[in-house]
Amino acid sequence: MLRLEQNGGPAVARNFGASNSQGEFLCFLDSDDEFLITIFPKWCRYWMQIRGPRL
Repeated sequence: MLRLEQNGGPAVARNFGASNSQGEFLCFLDSDDEFLITIFPKWCRYWMQIRGPRL
């Protein structure tokens, strides 16, 4: 979990998160998004199949 002391907007937060990320997957969620932990394994398998960054 990362935390910024000042609100610089979504671009600043995402750039900060991306520059401090490790691992194979990176996902950004907004306050109105819901990430269901039960869906996570299926989501990972999907991304492993298509390989590469997607928007």
